[in-house]
Amino acid sequence: MELVKLWYKYLNRFINSDELLEELQNLNLNKYTIDTKSDIKILIKNIKKIKEEIPNEFDEIEENRIKNIDFFLEKLKTIDRNNCDKDSWKVISKEIKDLKKEKLIVRDGGALYNSILETLDSCYSVFKYLHRMTDLELLEFITEYISVAVPLKIDEKKFLDLVDVGIQNDLKESLWRLAFTYETKHFNYNNIINYFIKEKDIFYITESLYAFKDSIDINNLYNELIKLNDKEFLKQIFTPNIMGLLDNEDIDLMIKLGIKNNILTQEEVKKLQSFKH
Repeated sequence: MELVKLWYKYLNRFINSDELLEELQNLNLNKYTIDTKSDIKILIKNIKKIKEEIPNEFDEIEENRIKNIDFFLEKLKTIDRNNCDKDSWKVISKEIKDLKKEKLIVRDGGALYNSILETLDSCYSVFKYLHRMTDLELLEFITEYISVAVPLKIDEKKFLDLVDVGIQNDLKESLWRLAFTYETKHFNYNNIINYFIKEKDIFYITESLYAFKDSIDINNLYNELIKLNDKEFLKQIFTPNIMGLLDNEDIDLMIKLGIKNNILTQEEVKKLQSFKH
């Protein structure tokens, strides 16, 4: 799995070619087959040759990365320390420090990045180990990183397989990260949301609505809440923190379903209506 991780980290520019070479050279070759040992040695040789022949470039992706860092740094610098408690300021200070450190890191770009990635993509052993991963290993691999530029390509069937293994192993954070990673694919998220509801996990229900609300079937979400038949838990959902994340149409749907299933009082209907904006 080490080779797969190195390929994925380079693909998403988490490491540059110097770091990639160092990691490859530090691999314990005794753990691998003769064929994989040969692949690793060829990789090292080819990457060294590419680095000697092709200079690094500051490309558009790197330019955007630096711009994003500068944007967040400027936002954080506008925060008045006098308006923060000690713990909050500690978190903010660390974030500023980490962003400044991240800005100084040199990433590969242009022809250098493309050539090395092509070399990694042509390495048989990388994808041999990738395809040997169990669903649990694959879930843990994908969700080790969040919000990557180039997520691993999977279809909806494999996505749902990963959801199943995440539910079986009670990996709520991994399920949330999986959904966040593939939000633009518009896969079916019902099983994930249903599981959070079944577990009555307000935190992950809220975080899901915040991070990928447009991928959530609100009709399904509310039907699952109704099935719980837990009035007290429902009251925890009807709070500004959660309802503020919903559109007026979603709130109207909740009111409609609540009245239809005789679980909302007139007072609760009025409360829901008050959240509309």
